[in-house]
Amino acid sequence: KLEKMETEAEVWIEGGSSGEEDSQDENEIEIHDDDHANQEGEDRVTRKMVQERGIDPQGIPWERLDTTREEYRRNRLRDYPHYENLQQDQRTLAQFAQEPPLEFHPVEKSGNFFEFYSNDRSVRSSIVHFQLRNLVWATTGHDVYVTHGNEILHYSYVTRVLTPVLRLDSLPVAGGRLQISTMCVHESVCVAGGFYGDVACVRIPPDVASGPGRGAGEGVVTERITRADNAITNAIVLKRSPSGALQAIISNNDCCVRIRDVDAGLRHTQHLAFPWPVNFAAVDASGKLACVVGDAPEALVVDV
Repeated sequence: KLEKMETEAEVWIEGGSSGEEDSQDENEIEIHDDDHANQEGEDRVTRKMVQERGIDPQGIPWERLDTTREEYRRNRLRDYPHYENLQQDQRTLAQFAQEPPLEFHPVEKSGNFFEFYSNDRSVRSSIVHFQLRNLVWATTGHDVYVTHGNEILHYSYVTRVLTPVLRLDSLPVAGGRLQISTMCVHESVCVAGGFYGDVACVRIPPDVASGPGRGAGEGVVTERITRADNAITNAIVLKRSPSGALQAIISNNDCCVRIRDVDAGLRHTQHLAFPWPVNFAAVDASGKLACVVGDAPEALVVDV
């Protein structure tokens, strides 16, 4: 049983470019920044501001607190209880200890996998449980989709405009409301899944990414794909099938992976059952094989 925890995640952009800002419509929310604002008022924190003005990348006013960032990080690493849901027995641990060590390549400490570029603090994603995933999607270097409350919003890093693309409050779904647990955005299509086996699919207007959008997307399709008691939608993957149809591969806690035809209004095409709740299913480039993982120590490769 999930214990719902309300947290907020800030959107971090790796890279980006500048551009001219277009006019707004009533569905858009424009974010302004002031380079001379105080630290807690900064909307966008950049690498230059961190290096030249000493502003914290997350905008945290450490000078007002009784600890430093380094001390806080050290204490968190020491005291934070790591979450585990698979307990290894002593026999299994003894077997691991007897296995030969794995060969590995030495790690170079001179480089970085990622380097801080900027942090847009006014764009926040609502994540109701710490195990939920895929609630922030970046389709390009300047287009980001986030969940906030019961909406999915598009944020342009260039224009700094937030535009709703999917409003779920008024959709006819189970329980009267689809609470988002995961989403996927691909090829101007957004599919969101919820806690009760509900999914919603919408086509995103082309002008959302290119300029001032009209707001909510077109052609919203909603459906409850399972009526199991434990039906949380854990992951959605959008991918073209070998025949060219856009498919949604949906993984649920009811131990199933379902493949739906997006172009045909989420028509059911395939159903795969497993002995444990499925957390994710990845399909290979050919569209014929899938790797499925879930509440089990093994991963399965299956034909689709």
